[in-house]
Amino acid sequence: MTEEDINTIPEAPVEAPKKKRTYRKKKVEEPAEPAPAEIPAEEKPAETAEEPSEEEQTPHKKVPEQFLKDLNEFAA
Repeated sequence: MTEEDINTIPEAPVEAPKKKRTYRKKKVEEPAEPAPAEIPAEEKPAETAEEPSEEEQTPHKKVPEQFLKDLNEFAA
């Protein structure tokens, strides 16, 4: 090997840049009937001044008390 061979860097083959993939957007189907702006008075639920019960306020399921007791005993 000569000095010229050592100092020259062999050129790597140039690859064309890869094209980014383009995806088609899904067509959103329009509802056949437009939703009514206001619900007729007959279909409206009766409005009450009562507060919703505890079960209605909590979106999660209520955990059984026995399970909580067992969990506390295990943690202690």
